[in-house]
Amino acid sequence: MADKNKYPHPSTLNVGNFVSIKLSENNYQLRKTQVLGLIESQDMMGFIDGDFPAPKEKIEAPDSDSSGKKEIVNPEFSLWKRSDRLLHGWITGTLSEDTLSLVVGLDISNVVWTTLNDSCLKLLS
Repeated sequence: MADKNKYPHPSTLNVGNFVSIKLSENNYQLRKTQVLGLIESQDMMGFIDGDFPAPKEKIEAPDSDSSGKKEIVNPEFSLWKRSDRLLHGWITGTLSEDTLSLVVGLDISNVVWTTLNDSCLKLLS
């Protein structure tokens, strides 16, 4: 059985209380400070820095209908994905429409964060 407490999931949090700035070309450092403060305060930095890597999506389990095994969704992956999607929503919910277009189609919070960081640093240099 997967440990529901392994991955944080503070779903009742109002992100707007922590992040008052929507990311645009001119405010990357200010917004980054606010978002990192939120992420760190909720013990979710591991999704961004790689300390909470995605578990295998599928695992083998005994098949009750035969003596073999069957492939099932890993309960650990389901819990990880739930928390990662929450963080993904926090990050993308604090973007302006222009910057949101940089990460449309990216499904993992670490990839979204890295893409934004790399794109904004290029603009600043």
